[in-house]
Amino acid sequence: MWRRIRPLLLPFGGAGGILVLLAIIKLALHFLTSGLTDYGYYHDEFYYIACAKRLAWGYVDHPPLAIWLLHWNHRLLGDSLPALRFLPALMGAVQIVVTGLIARQLGGGRFAQGLAGLAVLSAPVFLVLGGFFSVNSAEQLFWLLTAYVSILALTSDQPAWWLLAGALAGLGLMSKHTMVLYLAALAMGMLLTTARRHFATKWLWLGGLVALLIVLPNLLWQWTHGFPSLEFYRQATLGKNLPTSPLGVLWGQILYANPILLPLTLLGLYFLLCSADGKRFRAFGWMYVILVALMIATRSSRPDRICGAFPILFAAGAVMLEGVGKKYGLRRLKPASIGVVLVGAALVAPLSLPILPPAMLARYVSHSGTRYEMERRHTSRLPQYFADRFGWEDMAAVVSKVYHSLPEAERAHTVIFARNYGQAGAMEFYGRKYDLPKVYSGHNNYFFGGPPPSDTRTIITIAFPPSELSHTFEDVRQAAVFDCEYCLDYEKNISICIARKPKEPVAKLWPKVKMYL
Repeated sequence: MWRRIRPLLLPFGGAGGILVLLAIIKLALHFLTSGLTDYGYYHDEFYYIACAKRLAWGYVDHPPLAIWLLHWNHRLLGDSLPALRFLPALMGAVQIVVTGLIARQLGGGRFAQGLAGLAVLSAPVFLVLGGFFSVNSAEQLFWLLTAYVSILALTSDQPAWWLLAGALAGLGLMSKHTMVLYLAALAMGMLLTTARRHFATKWLWLGGLVALLIVLPNLLWQWTHGFPSLEFYRQATLGKNLPTSPLGVLWGQILYANPILLPLTLLGLYFLLCSADGKRFRAFGWMYVILVALMIATRSSRPDRICGAFPILFAAGAVMLEGVGKKYGLRRLKPASIGVVLVGAALVAPLSLPILPPAMLARYVSHSGTRYEMERRHTSRLPQYFADRFGWEDMAAVVSKVYHSLPEAERAHTVIFARNYGQAGAMEFYGRKYDLPKVYSGHNNYFFGGPPPSDTRTIITIAFPPSELSHTFEDVRQAAVFDCEYCLDYEKNISICIARKPKEPVAKLWPKVKMYL
């Protein structure tokens, strides 16, 4: 059997089996942890599922490609947690293999390719992103593929590679708009190095045209809808992201890449920017410097925005380390390096994968002193990407009890209105099980689903205090209070209210509820 498989792995040199094994481990880790009963669906996953039921060429806060993939994934595999999280786990596994390919293209042998893949496997940001569905996973994969093909175009005599790079870039932009950061930084890096000669060829510009044609349907959707994504990014920058000091930005890069991998990362940066062997790849070193400078200039709290550069740094660092070992005959360098990376992986795994019960994880977070906070949100005893996996079905049960307490005649003219898309998506997801009415929200793409019908008489609201609702409705009653031990603070002690007799027609009120954030 190995003889049949081996030819398929020849592009990886002698590291094919190692990279495939690491990819399988990645898949197994996420498959085994995705169905743990203590951790349910993630806040954003409900929203993405809702978007996947409403296929379009665009959405307020993301392009459509990842949502289309989720739509077909749902039709083929269903909506269980393992099924929902198959795509991000698979994309993360492919990332490991592509990182090995990049290491090989940079001149690395079997050890460098394997170490680079192991570094990607152990980086907290990729463990987290591979553990739930989001549009980030698709962006990271398409960016890495774009980077690999761009390296081929820069180092080969076949500039037609830029056509494929453009196609992959277009798919990345159709997954997440922030892909443009990587592309712009790479272009600037090329202009700062001898790679600028490629701008004088037709192939690079044709590749750009291919990317533009692929993303054109989303641009047309943005135009016909008033460019809602621009408003979303502006509001998110002002109201959701935490302003961060330059040192905070740098620490975020170290933390998300895994602090124990800092020497490997610095070696990679040195290889790309300073070494003779890395001269052909200087553009990627400058790309990362430019991205970090941009994060510092904008005081961004989102290190994950540029984490797609980590695999390239890992690959370059592994190549540099392999070269040092050969030059100085350091036989123990290889096993020592692998051992250090494995220790680092073991330390960050409980913070990145749902392998500990919530109470134990809370203690681990407290004792480690390490938190991955990115947004202007309230706190929890758990990291946000774990805290937002609790309480959703319980919330649906509470809302259902309130809804079924209404007279039958009133229920026929009742809808649910949620403050944010996670709450709205959860009520929609569990709606059939708990016999809930139609759900509305003004948050991001849910805004396009309104207003409710003109004959709506009663609205069950989620997370709006009675004092806030009294400005809009004549009759407001708090029917229940939902609480959750491990949720973020803004999902604790939230009011479930019954609001009747709106002071203005619902259609007239609807533009006021828009919240792009």
